[in-house]
Amino acid sequence: MLKRTLFTLAISMALLSTSALAKPFTLSHAPHPAIKSIYIPILKEVYSELQIDVEFQEMSTHRGLVEANAHHVNGDVARFSEALQDYPNLMAVPTALDRAEIILLCVREVECSDNALRDPKNRILIPTETAVVRRFIATYPANFMPVSHSLTKSQEMLSMGRFKYALYVSSELHPHQAKTEEYNLNWAVLESFPIYHVLHKDHKALADAIAPVLYRVLERYRREQQLRQ
Repeated sequence: MLKRTLFTLAISMALLSTSALAKPFTLSHAPHPAIKSIYIPILKEVYSELQIDVEFQEMSTHRGLVEANAHHVNGDVARFSEALQDYPNLMAVPTALDRAEIILLCVREVECSDNALRDPKNRILIPTETAVVRRFIATYPANFMPVSHSLTKSQEMLSMGRFKYALYVSSELHPHQAKTEEYNLNWAVLESFPIYHVLHKDHKALADAIAPVLYRVLERYRREQQLRQ
């Protein structure tokens, strides 16, 4: 009973913290298929439970963070926590929205590990730059080559011998099934880290209220996904 009372109070405080803002509550988001097909529907359900009208505005990866940090929008749908380091006005909602993995694809005849990133002679295809990818570029001396191609295109380029390595990002809720057998490739997980829903720090009370609701919605989503498999 006490827990329910405290939770109701937290939601009330969160709603009060948004009442002075222009309606509706607005979240930026990057143009990524997982955001549109998975994260936005999940957050629509979360905000609906909290009785908050929300709009979603597609922006470039960098602009979304700039606009949220300046409080021109109230937050962003999904970001790696690492991306928030340069944006002091932003905070992650405590419950992780998803978990991502950085995958290295390799042709069969080479070692498939992070050692590939340590050789400046190696050319490595990478997805459009994000904070995590920029860290890889800053940390390792390999010749990273950003491309906007799909995972399938990267696999084709490796199978044709044009490159030996490619990075891509997969996640628990939006797994990219690399067709390693079809393209005769090996793969290795280089790193795993959480993805968070992000709000301006003025909405800390709302972030605290969102966390348990998001947890419940995610648990239900995962159960439904398992039943479909």
